[in-house]
Amino acid sequence: VSHDGEKGPLSLNNIDVVNDLALLGLDEAPGYFIELAESLPAHGEAIYSIGNPHDIGWTVVPGTYNGMAAHSFYERIHFSGSVNPGMSGGPVLNNLGQAIGINVATAGNQVSFLVPLNRVASFVERSGDNTFDETNGRNIISQQLTANQNKVIGGLIDATWETASFGEAVVPSEIAPQVRCWGYSDNDPDILYSHAVTTCNSEEQIHLSGSFTTGNVAYQFNWLESETLNTAQFYNMYSEKIAKAYADNEAGKEDVTEFVCHEGFIKEMSSSAKKVITKSTFCVREYKKYRKLFDVLFFG
Repeated sequence: VSHDGEKGPLSLNNIDVVNDLALLGLDEAPGYFIELAESLPAHGEAIYSIGNPHDIGWTVVPGTYNGMAAHSFYERIHFSGSVNPGMSGGPVLNNLGQAIGINVATAGNQVSFLVPLNRVASFVERSGDNTFDETNGRNIISQQLTANQNKVIGGLIDATWETASFGEAVVPSEIAPQVRCWGYSDNDPDILYSHAVTTCNSEEQIHLSGSFTTGNVAYQFNWLESETLNTAQFYNMYSEKIAKAYADNEAGKEDVTEFVCHEGFIKEMSSSAKKVITKSTFCVREYKKYRKLFDVLFFG
């Protein structure tokens, strides 16, 4: 729909599911367009987000360019402005009216994120004049997600993992720049045990639908101690806690298969040269629409 109400068809040229982009085509150019900027603004420079927040009408939201968001695996601009639902896909302009990014997400309280200029320009360039093959669309999406999955996991495997002390153990902490960790403990004297938790999460996800996401890496460690519970009581309490574990997305039955799990024992040598035997459970479920993509749970 043009500014004067004229309607017409669009063609889908290409998609980039990792960066949440689609390239659409018009048979006839409308005679005006927004140019891509040649470079990003300077830190602190004013930029302007355009969109249709909550479907109330076209709105210009001023804000500040703060460079690339720290700890972002997918490279996002940190924008101090209110990007709201309905603005996704809208351009963000510099003082010359040129696009430097595209609205993609918000954390609320005037903390928003944009797909940066280089990602947009690269997507347009590699798309060329191609027409998207919708009959093969699911395979194309699957290929993009698989390539991203390999990049995420490959980077973690190749990295040197940072570790931290936790209880009487040493555990992985922030193993990659995009992973953040936090913790808490519960030492209420009225309960029969003490419980400490550390949780780490990449906090970046790719949306496959409104609630079904993929691409997140999360891990959690629990340290439980009790001088009151006997062995059976302690084991039951421990079992109840791990039974609440779940994959870090909201996949439904139409999205994924049931988990298939394998249990076993891991033997390793501790620093005291004594053998430590750990029971472990490894669970996998496959995405129904995107084969070769999986959710994985591991308990040790």
